[in-house]
Amino acid sequence: MVGDSLMGRFAGIEGGIVANVIIAEPLDIGNLPGEWVDVTNEAAVGMGWGYSGGVFTEPAPAPPVTRYLLTGAEWVSTFTDTEWAWLKTQRLLTTAAGKQLDKFMDAIRWSDSINVESANVDPFYSWMLNNGIPGGQTRIDELRAGVTE
Repeated sequence: MVGDSLMGRFAGIEGGIVANVIIAEPLDIGNLPGEWVDVTNEAAVGMGWGYSGGVFTEPAPAPPVTRYLLTGAEWVSTFTDTEWAWLKTQRLLTTAAGKQLDKFMDAIRWSDSINVESANVDPFYSWMLNNGIPGGQTRIDELRAGVTE
């Protein structure tokens, strides 16, 4: 009966993992194929949980994901305030290097996104390395590492 207090929550177990969670009457569970365990009083149990010897275990947290395709704002936030000020100062120089940086920065600004590990960004990183970015190659490697979430 719908709304009856006999309804319960049941986990379908496949290969030691919770593959499904349903709400059903206990009498109906006996008609379903496979292994079903009453989890009515275990609100946290859900799909992906482990099950062995009558004990449920939480799934391992998802590994962090690293993104290399960043929005302009995300890309800017990968630089320290000091580095960004250095870039802005370098950009204003009327030297060939300053003009080259100005072109790089404009090209990046006009892009919807920046793939920080792309070969298209290599000239920018090379420029920073050749013009004395603090931290040198180590810092360039960090900037190319993307954003981990």
